[in-house]
Amino acid sequence: MLAATFLYGSLRLPPRLGTQGLEMTMSKYTDEYGSFFGRLNEDGNVIVLHETGEAATRLDVNVYPVGSQLSARYEHAAGIVLTREDAAKLRLEIEEAN
Repeated sequence: MLAATFLYGSLRLPPRLGTQGLEMTMSKYTDEYGSFFGRLNEDGNVIVLHETGEAATRLDVNVYPVGSQLSARYEHAAGIVLTREDAAKLRLEIEEAN
């Protein structure tokens, strides 16, 4: 299982995950559909959740969920899962995996 560490509001990602160990400041991503954060799944991708903890089904941003040919601007009833790279582009706060 992958692990991430919060450091006073920042997320330090291990170098093997493509960030070269850089520390990035993350925050809740907010758009017209609400405020969102992310949670790592077993595959190392990021499940996007509303601040209430419910699965996000739509975002007002041009990213493509993992395994989808439709952007996140379209409804995704099963929820939205992004690569770590796309989540980082949104500066999405990623919760530690348990």
